[in-house]
Amino acid sequence: MKNPGLYILTSPSGKQYVGKDSNLPSRATQHLHGRPQCPAIHDAIQKYGRNVFSVEIIRYPGISHEALNAVERWWIRRLQTLSPSGYNLTEGGDGVVPSEETRQKMRENAVKRVEDGTHNFLDGEVARHTNKKRLEDGTHIFLDDEIQQHAKKKRDATNKKRLKDGTHNFLNDDFQRQVQKKRVANGTHHFLSGEISRRTHKKRLDEGTHHFLGDSNPAKRLSKEGRHPQTIKRLKGQWCYIIAVSRFYYEIHDYTLKRRKDFLSKDIPDLSNAEQTYLF
Repeated sequence: MKNPGLYILTSPSGKQYVGKDSNLPSRATQHLHGRPQCPAIHDAIQKYGRNVFSVEIIRYPGISHEALNAVERWWIRRLQTLSPSGYNLTEGGDGVVPSEETRQKMRENAVKRVEDGTHNFLDGEVARHTNKKRLEDGTHIFLDDEIQQHAKKKRDATNKKRLKDGTHNFLNDDFQRQVQKKRVANGTHHFLSGEISRRTHKKRLDEGTHHFLGDSNPAKRLSKEGRHPQTIKRLKGQWCYIIAVSRFYYEIHDYTLKRRKDFLSKDIPDLSNAEQTYLF
């Protein structure tokens, strides 16, 4: 492992999540950037926002994979981050059995999906058998007249909206021609002829908004670098993202250096016999 250790995420509500990583702080960064690795912490980040979460990094240089699993379990028990007190859904470590409450929820969801015929592990044959049985029993969802009428009204409303917007697949030729004629008049049709394209380019050159204009061109744009306003906006957004990520990594590094002595003074289990002592 390149840079093994643990990370602790703390939300404004006080709940915490303990996770291990073989290359800190990559997994903590993935959590904060919206990767749905753990549903509980992912929902919390979506609710509060990643900027309000605090991150603690505990490094264990040279630790083995088995010992790191044991230390993770130890920290989860010490901080009591197991659901519902925290965001951890298991007791930590690879292959650890979830808690009884979590297993019960998973069991109920799996039974419900199997009964509905929507379980991910149902193959086509099982799904067809389930639908056939429901059709024979008269319990299939499509046999209900009220549901059928509701679905028909929904389809009709969608079709009317698409016809109004000119995006329906079954539009007749006359309607299509009117839509295309309007797009040509507005200069937005992708099949514009060369003459219309030349007029559009000439207009943009006269206004100084063409993306091919440079600093040496007499019709230089009003911007300082001679770039299109949309390009400046895009580059500014990219730089803001790069600066934000850089600050995030710097704060983690700086925080780790400042708190390293404090972390090392905590009651960390003896790693020489961690598996035997803390394998819960």
